[in-house]
Amino acid sequence: MGIFKKLFGDSDSKPKDIIEVTEETFEEEVRCSEIPVIVDFWSSTCSPCKVMSGLLREVAPQYRGKLKFAKLNIDRDSEVARLYQIRSVPTIVAFKNGRPQDVHVGVLPLNQLNEWIDSKV
Repeated sequence: MGIFKKLFGDSDSKPKDIIEVTEETFEEEVRCSEIPVIVDFWSSTCSPCKVMSGLLREVAPQYRGKLKFAKLNIDRDSEVARLYQIRSVPTIVAFKNGRPQDVHVGVLPLNQLNEWIDSKV
């Protein structure tokens, strides 16, 4: 797979390792999750968000069963973004026991992203 397809992905395909959450599903999928959840807050007009999304698609499979990965579009579901004071995208938030534990704003290089995620397991 080419590096650009890996990073930017195929816009028509939905990765099975990352679920799309909405205001309606956030409570059940994130806050009530029995395992930690990494939520990617993103916008369709944000190029760095596409890079972060590709990086998360790359690393998500290695955390199956340990972590859940979710995406929330802040343009469509702005109330959740407001609740967690998301002011810039991409922002990733680690949730544990239904509560935010750590936040990172901006794109991380792959090795630093892995380190950040590893510290949440």
